Amino acid sequence: MIFAHYFHPETIKTIIPMEQLEFVGYSLPYYNKLRHEIHKSLNPKQEIQIHSVSIEEYRKVHDDAYIDSILRASQGSSEANMPISGECYNLYYAVPGYEYGLGGLYSIINLMKKGVLDRAYAFSMASHHAYPDHGHGYSLLNTLAVSVRYAQSVGFQKVLILDWDHHHGDGTQTIFENDKNVCQISIHSAVDMYMAKQEVLHLGTTEYGKSMGHINIPVLAEDMSESFYYEELEMTGAIYRDYNCIKQLQMELEQIPFAPDIIFIFDGHDAHIEDCGAGVANFTTDDFRTLSRIAVEQSKKHRCPLVSIPGGGYTPNAAVAAALAHIEILSE
Repeated sequence: MIFAHYFHPETIKTIIPMEQLEFVGYSLPYYNKLRHEIHKSLNPKQEIQIHSVSIEEYRKVHDDAYIDSILRASQGSSEANMPISGECYNLYYAVPGYEYGLGGLYSIINLMKKGVLDRAYAFSMASHHAYPDHGHGYSLLNTLAVSVRYAQSVGFQKVLILDWDHHHGDGTQTIFENDKNVCQISIHSAVDMYMAKQEVLHLGTTEYGKSMGHINIPVLAEDMSESFYYEELEMTGAIYRDYNCIKQLQMELEQIPFAPDIIFIFDGHDAHIEDCGAGVANFTTDDFRTLSRIAVEQSKKHRCPLVSIPGGGYTPNAAVAAALAHIEILSE
């Protein structure tokens, strides 16, 4: 088994020096600190060579008008009506970072196609909330989705995506709606106030996911009643609690509609008990090891490669510990 990683500093490169830019909340500077902390613990001999591809590659999953607006904004043009939420403010200046992040994933996929790489962990900026025509939740562009499309173009036709970020992989699910060759399984908070503000809670229900060919495992917080979920919020489908969502994932994996040719992971750590996950999924670092082992077992079962990228994580110590635990399992 051959493992590699890709955490080059160029993956957060900006057109204007980062220190001259203002960002909102847990944006690029914070994400870069996490990248650096993880990177310094990795084996440099296992690092994939740096590579960049054109931002034009993102047109594989994003509308032309949206990409054009990002490119204009990156050159300083006023984009007052740009379809992004506040968390994405100034991320359009990180176009070079998106090019390097995607380039690394392309290199990894090519090596996997050649049969010389089995598993990889690659840094790229947050992506699973980016839709074809807009971005939110620190996700300006969906690098994960573009990588899936590229993998398919080189022969990995059937793709399984595992997303255990605290927030629903709404953008990725939307991009691959009714795509019979892509199945996303997402474990996420059933009632997250941030997602509620975006008015997309219904996208994370079991029923909606199934209608679009995907699998959702919404986890209801300990302090929320089922009546609140079904009657006040008027949600539908099944809900789960912290103690059974991992078991549900294992059950769902036995029923996926195809044998995957490649597996992608959106390795969010904000579901940690020391982060947003407190009282919801309550994942510990050991739980992230368990999730990682489940993913690795799937790759062994289907004899396919596995690519993972980091997701959210807003408590640095917990996020870094969970990422290193994930890497530990992937590199065994």
